[in-house]
Amino acid sequence: MGFGTLLITIGGAVSLGMVPNIVEAVAGPWVVAFVGIFVLSVIVVFAGWWMRRDRGVGVVVWLMPGTGSLHRLTDSIADATARHGAFFAIQRDRLWPDHRRLPALRDRVDVAHWQIQDRLHDCASGPVSSTHVSLYVHARLPETFALGRRMISDSYGQLDVMHFAHQAGNSFVKVLELDNRLTRPTDAADRRAIEPWLTPASMRAEIQQHDGVAEDYQHRLMLIVNLTRNANAVATAREVARTGEVVAPDGSHTGYYFDAADPRAPGPPCKAYVEIETKGEGIPDTAQVYEPMVRHILERWREACRVRRQELGGRPVQVVLALSAPAPFALALGRFIEQSVIMLPHSMELVRGEEPTL
Repeated sequence: MGFGTLLITIGGAVSLGMVPNIVEAVAGPWVVAFVGIFVLSVIVVFAGWWMRRDRGVGVVVWLMPGTGSLHRLTDSIADATARHGAFFAIQRDRLWPDHRRLPALRDRVDVAHWQIQDRLHDCASGPVSSTHVSLYVHARLPETFALGRRMISDSYGQLDVMHFAHQAGNSFVKVLELDNRLTRPTDAADRRAIEPWLTPASMRAEIQQHDGVAEDYQHRLMLIVNLTRNANAVATAREVARTGEVVAPDGSHTGYYFDAADPRAPGPPCKAYVEIETKGEGIPDTAQVYEPMVRHILERWREACRVRRQELGGRPVQVVLALSAPAPFALALGRFIEQSVIMLPHSMELVRGEEPTL
């Protein structure tokens, strides 16, 4: 910003100073030199303006446990610095240096959200506008979903979600713009964009039902979304929906948990379920696929609730979301899906038999 102002000042002074010389030299041998200097000074002014333009604020949110994959944090900060007029980072280890005294998930997300809003307020008070915000979120899906929940009432001129894309040469790309366009019904173009990546059944995403589920759980419906290469994700979530058990018969943990205080405790099953999954290849990290995919998930969720409510004679439907997907989807669903929807959290630490940080 300061260097850009300097370029504008110098370039503007030189270009204005050249005008009388050009006029005097129109018929003389020095006209080409004066015109060249004038054009160069105009280019310098334009370069200064380009550097001073409001490029928004890059916000890096790092809520990952421990010190693993810190290179991704460094890469995020570098990208945010290069793309935006200002940036700041929210880091878990700086908020809570002692991971053994980590607050509950909701509390730490509340603190992170408050930090984001406070820092954006500081940016808006300075030379950079905070109406255009780009988020680089590195957090586990339950935290990312909860952060999206906290952002429901936030107001932004533009809120972009950046994501690390291997297909784009290992760089960050904008995959979502979190605005109300994500909530509109899908159209033919949306369906053409996502059809190559989803199974045929996932395009319809019709309600299926488990046998033998008690009457008390008839109103519960699990929305199972798998947009990763994990071939077992849907089958695992489906079994948890049927039994409510998060520990498999062989003693291994599915990774899902109902109670953070007792992650091996069972929970209430779900009579009905809806599945949306890829063909096993994941999805490309582009806005052309991410945005229609979010619309499809929201649309299938709304339709499933409508149909199931009719089947239950108007009784309210309790939706449980089992999500395996890149973090931007958790952020978008957290912001746009109804507050009544519960996300069933998952931890790979539980799958590996390690002590979880929940």
